[in-house]
Amino acid sequence: ERRKGHRQTERNERMNSTSQLGTRLRTLRKAWGLTLKEVSFDLEFSQQCLSQYECGKRSPDIITLFRIASYYETTVDFLAMEKGTAPTTPTISEHKMCSRKFKTAKERFNQKG
Repeated sequence: ERRKGHRQTERNERMNSTSQLGTRLRTLRKAWGLTLKEVSFDLEFSQQCLSQYECGKRSPDIITLFRIASYYETTVDFLAMEKGTAPTTPTISEHKMCSRKFKTAKERFNQKG
């Protein structure tokens, strides 16, 4: 009986941390003025996958977490462990804008051919 309670507590803690991560991801995306479609395009995830991260239904693996942190110019500590500092000014860097424009142009080119 005691073991069951311990397992349930661990499960609840994992769910709570996944939910907190999702809330942070959604807050960052909205602060940057981005849509799910834009972020999923930039990070090359499906919109469904990104939505599941934001809703706390799914947790990213550590490599994905690093990619997301880099994208938002923050740290994994800030995203996952409530430590570290939030990104100061939410602006899309030149690199992201160029990358997005290139991918969009490439898609248009591929659709014509």
